[in-house]
Amino acid sequence: MRSPLAWLYVVVFGGLLIVGGLAFLFGIVANIGRWVHVQTGGLGPTGALVLNLLWGAVLLACAWVIARGVWSKLPPRFADTERKSPGWAAMAVALFVGFVAWFGMIG
Repeated sequence: MRSPLAWLYVVVFGGLLIVGGLAFLFGIVANIGRWVHVQTGGLGPTGALVLNLLWGAVLLACAWVIARGVWSKLPPRFADTERKSPGWAAMAVALFVGFVAWFGMIG
């Protein structure tokens, strides 16, 4: 049984295929490629900054998981026993992911 909107995929794909074919035939694609290449001068440092921010966020999340897990293993007077806390396996995975994120940030 076909989806009622299956024709929409065919129309969109077919339209994009026709537009792309005509752009290729008239040489517009090469001009667009040159324009994009000129415009991307500052994207290298910007991309590196965004990637470092992403790695930093992953590292902070891993540190949070490990800190919550260690805090829950403390004696009951310190630990919050009402909340579920990460177990040993989650802390080990967070440690490994944090290790990879650290080297992603500095490497």
